[in-house]
Amino acid sequence: MRDRPTAPRTSASRQVLASILSAALVVQSAIPAFAGQFTVFRKTYNGAQREDASAITSDFGVLSASTTWALAVTNGDPSNPAVPKAEGAQVVLNGKRVLGERDFHPDVARDKRDLKEDARKIARDQKVVADAQADAAAAASKYGADSDRARDAQSRLERARAALRRSQSDQIKDEADLARDTAEQSGSFSVPLTNVRLADVLKARVEGRRGSQMTLGVVGQDNQPPMLTWLTPAASQVLQTGSVSAQLKLTDDVSGVDPATLTITLDTASVLGNFTALSAPTLSATLNATLNVGLGAHMLTANAKDKAGNAATAASVAFVYDVPPTSNAG
Repeated sequence: MRDRPTAPRTSASRQVLASILSAALVVQSAIPAFAGQFTVFRKTYNGAQREDASAITSDFGVLSASTTWALAVTNGDPSNPAVPKAEGAQVVLNGKRVLGERDFHPDVARDKRDLKEDARKIARDQKVVADAQADAAAAASKYGADSDRARDAQSRLERARAALRRSQSDQIKDEADLARDTAEQSGSFSVPLTNVRLADVLKARVEGRRGSQMTLGVVGQDNQPPMLTWLTPAASQVLQTGSVSAQLKLTDDVSGVDPATLTITLDTASVLGNFTALSAPTLSATLNATLNVGLGAHMLTANAKDKAGNAATAASVAFVYDVPPTSNAG
């Protein structure tokens, strides 16, 4: 007589394990939160008298130069009004001047006068365009669209429209000047940078009475979260050993994955210390660990942010450690 097969040496049947695994694979992940800015360089410079002001050279690097950059300027100390503002600065990045005396003599009143004149000019140009449109329509109707008079009227209309576009362009520029000068007057403003590269040299000479100070920072824009991917174990994999080879890939295109934000858990316990250490922000890394698990269904979960604070979607992989059933034959 053949004996009945013995039950699998597991804490649950395969059917129950499959049910647990199926449930474990349904992971509710929050929509990633996009932050935006990250700082790769920041230094406070002390003002010196013009006659003895000297340039200070600072080196810094970035992980990726392919994003939008700006020089953030804080003149004085916002937390201490007693600290005087610098009178001026000359800042050169990679051989190109990015900040000069013009940036420290804002004229908000002039900008406002310019905008009022822009508005008056636009109103005049709009009237000229309206009159020219009426003349062109009348000439085309009376003499025909191909007549000399109609063509002359159409030419005047095009010139009027071009003049209006120039006036509107001047207004946009003057609005930008007002915004910039208003910010500069407050002491905190930014200047676009177009020449950031992987290895950078910044030279700054800050002028002003002793005790004055200015803080310069190079700020990048990053609106994309990092990507986390489990390479091993495979999703839904059934293992026949409690020793699990785990491999996690991290990638980020701009600011780099921030090691301080990385978390890795096995079920509910942190196993970050078992993985290859990530000591500095990186655009790409693969972390490895060997983990010991008990019988049953398990889940590995990883999460992280980049240096701009963008949160990744949590990466989870479910797997099972199950011993095959055995039977006794009679």
